Formats: sequence, C-alpha cells, structure tokens
Amino acid sequence: MSYPPTTPAKRFIVGLRYKARAEDKGYFDIKRTVTITELAKEIQGYLVHGKTSYPAFTAAADPEVLFAWALDDGEDGDCYPELMTAIDKIMKGGEK
Repeated sequence: MSYPPTTPAKRFIVGLRYKARAEDKGYFDIKRTVTITELAKEIQGYLVHGKTSYPAFTAAADPEVLFAWALDDGEDGDCYPELMTAIDKIMKGGEK
C-alpha cells in the first residue's frame, strides 16, 4: 500500500496587518510549526472571515499578509510567495 508523500512541518512566523480601531495596533503575528498547507488554511481563514480572538477583527478590516518566514530555512527564509500561492490555491478550491 502506498501513502501520499507528506510535507514535513516547519517553523513559520507570519505578520498580518488590518484596518484597526483606534485602540488597536492593526498588526499581529503568528508563530506555528505546521506544514505550509496547514499554515495557508489558517491564514486564508483570517483573510476571508477575520479573527475572533484577540486581536479580533472582521473581514471588512481588509487583513493582508505582510511577511512570511520559514525559520528552519538556512538560506533566505522568505516563504511569502509560497504561502500566497498556497492560499490562492485554497481560495480557488484546489486544496481542501
């Protein structure tokens, strides 16, 4: 029996910005040890639906990804293009 190849989990940090209320800074970052697909699903949820936990915001706050870094990458570490491609694939229904 063969199993699909697995993508190893990596450590990521992603910064997001959104239009904030006056008392909020309009920025947060997350640190996760997951696959790029798992990370893309989480971030896509914030972009489409907003975030209910602190700092909470709605999708109307126009959240956007500022940066994405793979902390385990010994080279450059910038994984923004890869993350945005994975999010785009999810939004188009190509990844469940």
